[in-house]
Amino acid sequence: MEGPAELAAYYYDRKLTEKPDKPIINALDFIKRAFKCALI
Repeated sequence: MEGPAELAAYYYDRKLTEKPDKPIINALDFIKRAFKCALI
């Protein structure tokens, strides 16, 4: 199973190629969600 960091890195790389307009913001938002899910 992949951890939040790996998933965030994959999500960031994918968003960077698909939508180069706001990849960093999307990645940060995803990381926040991933950590919230990990804490629960």
